[in-house]
Amino acid sequence: MKVLVIPDVHLKPWMFERASEIMEKGTVERAVCLMDIPDDWNQEYN
Repeated sequence: MKVLVIPDVHLKPWMFERASEIMEKGTVERAVCLMDIPDDWNQEYN
């Protein structure tokens, strides 16, 4: 089984767009996100 690992995202939504493209191609079966989604070094409100 191939797994796509999504690293710390830190407010970079393009990573999820790219992950979606990879998943739709069927290249991998599962995806795991390592989190840190909402924070980019205290810049979540900028």
